[in-house]
Amino acid sequence: MSLASNASAGSILEILNTTAPATLELPIGDWPRQDLLDALAATTDLASASAESIARILMTTSLRRQENTRVQSLETLVRSRLPQAMLDQLDFTIATHLVNHDEYLRWVIQMVGGWLNVGDGNSQCFNHAIRHMPDGGAVIEIGSFLGVSVSVLSYYLTRLGRTNRLYNADPWHFEGTEKPVGGFFDGSRPVYRQYCVETYKKNVSLFCEQNMPISIEAFSDDFFKMWDDQATVSDVFGNKVKLGGPISFAYIDGAHTYEAAKMDFENVAKHLLPGGFVLFDDSNPQLNFGCVKSAAEAAQTLGFSRVFGHVNGLNVFLNKKS
Repeated sequence: MSLASNASAGSILEILNTTAPATLELPIGDWPRQDLLDALAATTDLASASAESIARILMTTSLRRQENTRVQSLETLVRSRLPQAMLDQLDFTIATHLVNHDEYLRWVIQMVGGWLNVGDGNSQCFNHAIRHMPDGGAVIEIGSFLGVSVSVLSYYLTRLGRTNRLYNADPWHFEGTEKPVGGFFDGSRPVYRQYCVETYKKNVSLFCEQNMPISIEAFSDDFFKMWDDQATVSDVFGNKVKLGGPISFAYIDGAHTYEAAKMDFENVAKHLLPGGFVLFDDSNPQLNFGCVKSAAEAAQTLGFSRVFGHVNGLNVFLNKKS
């Protein structure tokens, strides 16, 4: 079957949707077909199609991009013809599909515990950043608690075949424990801190065994000072490691004050590679943390742009322009 070059975006996408594999788990064989790619490339009315329709195309083509230069050209062409609002929705749709159809992701989040939820958007940001971040830089998490987020980051690095080294830092001193939680539990006691550190180590040893993070017990300011100095230190597992170098993706989830989150961003930004990503946890404008303001200011920093910026209700997720 061949398609006329003036076919509408809707008709081409309808054919693509019915011929493309239904899930990412199936082998894709000879798809995408050359005649459909040619017809899609000739279409100038892509903006009239839905993000969900184009997402299915690009989710499938992304599986072939490394081996098929024709597919790479198609993805570039499709993206060049779409308005930014639709690109945001498109990328978020792709990431959401990948998150929602990942059985292990949901399971490990439930098993480890903590504050990460599949539906809060952070998992989509993790997935997008690790799929698109540059090679050669570190992945850094500030704030680890019991290890759920770093377990997800480790999983994505392994699952997506990325070789970027994974680091994280946490002093295991907790905000909100100045008085008993709910008037009942004293979270400032050393025994609680010891419980959290030991639980973290057990979780990470089990769920990150294929890609262990370098976990440093330190406040983020001290961690970045060691990073700047390229210091050799011991992590919580007793491994001697040398810190420092470029960063490809940073997840900022430390102290939620304005000053702390602002400093964390500044410390990351000076090492962040072009094309790298930064995600601020709990920076949704609807929340009442100081980091909401520092994240909003970071989004205005020259050389940075919002990822998924037209999708409502998400935390601030930034990309450093190439």
